Order: sequence, then structure tokens, then C-alpha cells
Amino acid sequence: MKIIVLNGSPKGKYSITLQYVSFLQKRYGQHEFEMLNISQKIKKLEKDEAFFHETIESISFYILDFELKKTALI
Repeated sequence: MKIIVLNGSPKGKYSITLQYVSFLQKRYGQHEFEMLNISQKIKKLEKDEAFFHETIESISFYILDFELKKTALI
């Protein structure tokens, strides 16, 4: 199975979620994992339709990771 991780964290490969994904890769090595730092490639994904379709064409499963910000409620 091909699993793509759509990483929306601006930390890129240093995000906490990708550390969890690294564990999943080791645990489920029979599956193919691909990391895509979409926060750094979002403009290209939006503008280049061929790149977008090439990216999602063969995905069996995806994990979406995005940054959560803490805000104060007053």
C-alpha cells in the first residue's frame, strides 16, 4: 500500500507528526511511505495541475498533518 503524508507544518521534516510517521514506517515497512511537505509546495500544487495529479494519482491512503496554533480566549 502506498501511504502519502501531507505535512502542512512549517517545520517540515522536523515536525512532531513526522517523527510519529517515522515510527510507522519502521513498524509497517512493507508499505511505501511518501512525505510531501505541502506547506512548502502549496503554491506549486495549486498552480501546476499536472504536478497535483501526479502527486495524488497512486495514493492508497493518506495522512494529513497540519499545524495547530494555541490562541488565548479572553
